[in-house]
Amino acid sequence: TATTATTAATTESSTTSVATGFVLEHHGAHGGSGARRFRTMLDRTKRLFNQGVADLEACFDLCLANAECKGVGFWPLRNHCRGLSDIAGTPSPTTLNIDSYRRL
Repeated sequence: TATTATTAATTESSTTSVATGFVLEHHGAHGGSGARRFRTMLDRTKRLFNQGVADLEACFDLCLANAECKGVGFWPLRNHCRGLSDIAGTPSPTTLNIDSYRRL
């Protein structure tokens, strides 16, 4: 199910979620040591949307509805979603509680 695929994607790095069309690229600070995020996450010129959502699936839906969306950042404790037009570059270390998902 979609819920199972999403759960798997949030617990293991680089796990593909076929049901949603995204792969978890980087765990944020809540993922233990080595926390990373997309380098472009804090670049306002790369943001397509930046808003609260009901859950991770709703975040994915926002990205899928926008042809320019290459990936999302999701803050699980706040249910906040940020869509990005560019996710290129070396990942950045982070202290943010955010997960970075790449659109397949």
